[in-house]
Amino acid sequence: MQQAPGGQSPPPGPPEAAGAETKAAEIKAVIVGDGGCGKTSLLMVFARGDFPKVYVPTVFEKYTASFQVDGKPVKIHLWDTAGQEDYDRLRPLSYSDANVVLMCFDVTNRSSYDNILTKVRQRRGLLPPRAASQGGCPPIPSSVPPLVPHSGTRR
Repeated sequence: MQQAPGGQSPPPGPPEAAGAETKAAEIKAVIVGDGGCGKTSLLMVFARGDFPKVYVPTVFEKYTASFQVDGKPVKIHLWDTAGQEDYDRLRPLSYSDANVVLMCFDVTNRSSYDNILTKVRQRRGLLPPRAASQGGCPPIPSSVPPLVPHSGTRR
């Protein structure tokens, strides 16, 4: 048994507990929505603290952020998907093993909101159902009410 300075025994417990780091919980989050609705900007601000100055359409990007929740390390892998229709067949490939799907739309563009409803249906068919206690979120409702009244014009 090791002795601490001063001849005292170390506190009970496994020897690796004193200096061991806790392995970070890993989360995969996929963000979907129309092109230009702000998905990449949202992820870059979260992961890097930097807002992009120029719009560059994304085909696929992955960002990683690490933080603490209740004193425990968490690593989140943020998968940024293409919003353009040309990539509708590729997007579902990113859903496998996702813990979270973030669905974004442009509040000034009604079609962006309508298109997210299509992505909700797509998500529902491709992700396994998760209990609220496992995923931390209730299941997506069968219909999504309008969140913001929309005049049909872009400001």
